[in-house]
Amino acid sequence: MQRDLRPTRQNLDVAQDKECDYTLLTQIVDTRAHPGIPQATQPHDSATSPSYDASDPMGGQSGPVYREELEIAFALFRHFHDDPIVDTTIFERASGNVSDSFLAGMDRIANRVSSKVKKK
Repeated sequence: MQRDLRPTRQNLDVAQDKECDYTLLTQIVDTRAHPGIPQATQPHDSATSPSYDASDPMGGQSGPVYREELEIAFALFRHFHDDPIVDTTIFERASGNVSDSFLAGMDRIANRVSSKVKKK
């Protein structure tokens, strides 16, 4: 429910134990499940595509289940800094199943983070 991504004490402790220079926080945003959460951007008009994912309760039994684009919020922090280097949201086009959309979104985030870290 927390839309403002900030490292917790636990995040900081784990980063310190693992000697990490950065912490990346991600959050899959489901605005339908939490309609009170303010949206960073408006969903696209073509935000749904059919899913035949076996994990969908109706998938395959009564036809396709239409799924909205996957919204992933992420923020990158330097160790012991409160200001994020990157703090944004991406939309990943819906695919045949949630796993494919999620993995493609995480690849996009990894590329964005990698380019930001290289610039520092």
